[in-house]
Amino acid sequence: MPEILLSREHLLAKVENLPLARRITFEIGQQRNKVFAVADQALFAGGNLFLTVGLGRVLPAKEYGLFALAQSAYFVLASCHSALVIEPLLVYRQHSYPTRSNEYYGATVAMSVAFSSACALIVLIIACFAHVLGQHDALTCAVGVAILTPPTSLLWLLRRTSFAELRPHLAAKAGLLYLGTAIIVLTALKLTANIGVITGFSACSVAALPSIALLLRTLSVQRPVGGLVFAREVLAKHWVFARWSLQTGLLRWIPSNAPQWFAASYLGPAAAANLKVLLTPLMPFMQSVGALSALLVPSFVLAAPGEERRRKVWNNLKIGTLAGISYLVPASIFHRQLIGLLFGRTYIGISWLLPIMLCAAISEVWITVLSPYFLASLLPQRLFVAYSLSALACLAFGYSAVHTWATAGAVFLYVGSGFATAGMLSLFFWVERERSKSEFATGSLGGAASGK
Repeated sequence: MPEILLSREHLLAKVENLPLARRITFEIGQQRNKVFAVADQALFAGGNLFLTVGLGRVLPAKEYGLFALAQSAYFVLASCHSALVIEPLLVYRQHSYPTRSNEYYGATVAMSVAFSSACALIVLIIACFAHVLGQHDALTCAVGVAILTPPTSLLWLLRRTSFAELRPHLAAKAGLLYLGTAIIVLTALKLTANIGVITGFSACSVAALPSIALLLRTLSVQRPVGGLVFAREVLAKHWVFARWSLQTGLLRWIPSNAPQWFAASYLGPAAAANLKVLLTPLMPFMQSVGALSALLVPSFVLAAPGEERRRKVWNNLKIGTLAGISYLVPASIFHRQLIGLLFGRTYIGISWLLPIMLCAAISEVWITVLSPYFLASLLPQRLFVAYSLSALACLAFGYSAVHTWATAGAVFLYVGSGFATAGMLSLFFWVERERSKSEFATGSLGGAASGK
């Protein structure tokens, strides 16, 4: 596995060797970066929420279900893109290309455009064959995915590039621009009565373009001097990293998205719309937690391995669980009013399932806190095992759950898969804690014996 994280000693030395004034400035900068990271996620989440809710209020249930399925298929491509392009960039920018960062960004932008365009083309070809075989809805979904994939993948890359440059304020500015553009585009579609699955995805893509232009200009992305030779070198390095992250990303996709596909295959696309509606109130919390997850890894790395690091985990788990409960309880009490406010009266009949769906907020907190802990402890295999087991359980029980309880079965499947993953990670955490205590006790006894 490549050296993903800087050593704790290196990071501590880098900070502690600074003069006091500069160290204070550094800490203030770190806190400011956290604020911008949350602001970036909140603004993009707000834009996506506006588009999702706007489409849900206007589209018929079947079309909105197709929109949800196409978006779910897009997430597969986004996971692959993130594993191949984005996650390696966060590592190799500092380690391998500190003096050629602008050229390196140019190579990753070219890689992103080539990969996402190729994926979009492959999806369209497969959908054309499905259309010939009588699966006419597949072509609509594929066109939506093809329109959405290249611009949004590039935007996601550029946002993470601003984090690699320690300039998250640029991502926050892009997020503000994205939110404003999304509101304007969707309003224009509603006024012209042109809202559909394909135009909905087109709105997402158009909303991304001004933000892409802003980030390309401010990040000074340059064409590599080495041309294809340099690009092949970057691709080879990224593939070494992607072999590790790709499999975990794909396994994470299954429990989060397979319930929609089980529901649609048994009950029709409208069932996927029901699940999308129930997931929408959960998404702002999930995305906020996800934004903070990237900040936990360095925090856990800086903590001393053992009790200090575990104490930090417990503190974050307590705070996150309290935040999840604070989000869950009022939204559950007013579940009918919340669904009515977001989507009108169309989906009021399934609002009773919202309190169950919102329980996933708790499991997401535990997954988000424990995952960086195992990364900081250089134990990524724990994540792979946990996601593998939850994915297998989801696939094994998915169809029977939907067959037995319809939409409620899909909700139980989604929530249950999340708690299965959180439970496995908690078990690994407990086992490692007990093993560490045992080793400490053994070492203490050995030291006492040698002293005698």
